[in-house]
Amino acid sequence: MNVLGGAGDGRVGKADARYIEAGYRLPGMKWELDLRYDEYHRLTNGPANLQVNYSTTTLGAQYHFNKKSRFTFNYEDRAAETASANASLYGHLSTLGPRISAQITHIF
Repeated sequence: MNVLGGAGDGRVGKADARYIEAGYRLPGMKWELDLRYDEYHRLTNGPANLQVNYSTTTLGAQYHFNKKSRFTFNYEDRAAETASANASLYGHLSTLGPRISAQITHIF
């Protein structure tokens, strides 16, 4: 049972996270390759059935048109785990999966 103000209440819940990332700009080229891995553990001080562990591995590439403009492409492999069988609480976790994004950035 989720009691207001209890350990399962996200307003007082604890969490921890970590990540590692690396990028490499190809010599003499305008391309940069990126790799990132991150984890997020939600409600670590709550009951096990309310805890959720998220992880994402991202592969990316950036093309630098010039110092102020670039194109970024990312592929993210996303996952989440929980001990809860409560679909009303965590049914959205089944919709997590790979995500592709593209973005153009220009600094004025």
